[in-house]
Amino acid sequence: MREVMKVSKYRFVNAKGEEKGSMRSEGQKLYILGDIVGTEWDKWSAEDTCPKDVTDLFSGFDKDKPIDVYINSGGGDVFGALAICSVIGRHLGEVTAHIDGIAASAASVIACACDKIVVPEYAQMMIHKPWSVSAGNADDLRKTAEILDAAEESIVLIYKSKLAEGKTEDDLRQALANESWYTGRNIGEMFDVTVTSESAAAAAVSDCYGRYKHRPEDKRRAEKEAQTAAVNAVFEKYFR
Repeated sequence: MREVMKVSKYRFVNAKGEEKGSMRSEGQKLYILGDIVGTEWDKWSAEDTCPKDVTDLFSGFDKDKPIDVYINSGGGDVFGALAICSVIGRHLGEVTAHIDGIAASAASVIACACDKIVVPEYAQMMIHKPWSVSAGNADDLRKTAEILDAAEESIVLIYKSKLAEGKTEDDLRQALANESWYTGRNIGEMFDVTVTSESAAAAAVSDCYGRYKHRPEDKRRAEKEAQTAAVNAVFEKYFR
């Protein structure tokens, strides 16, 4: 049967009428190339992804055919990621995650919710315990801790489905506590993935990297270069 290629875009604007976010699919392919956010209104860049984007795009896919999900994301909202995992889990066909550059934090949860994970040897994946900012009295902070503990139990269930042979839940929880970074060359020590020798993809610029303790130096450099470029663009626009 001849497959017809479909291209879909979803755009949202902020109060200034500027584009906030877009999602793209081609045929049975989905691209997650920015931060994971909870709703449409949480988007700050054209690449950010929320659960509604994925739900809308999956509704246009053939439900019993394979889907390829291409990920290059620094992470984001864990609850947004869990909602996306649910959408993936309901698809009847096989879903394969391709980590093009990096799948960090919430993005790694989405990758592990897929049936298969393909990782180029130079791509990266990072896992850590859920993280939050909170304020209030002792009761408020205890409630936040309870929410984070529940979120950890949810992501542990998803990560466990992709553990490498011989790895235990205790190994996984220790890796989460350590904030563990992997490349395609060593990710097989923790997760059951297919490693390829493809060329390295461009680094994903993300607002999330500042939260991580052990991010590699190339991510720090990419973030700094992106910030410098943004400042220079503003200067060029308004002061020249």
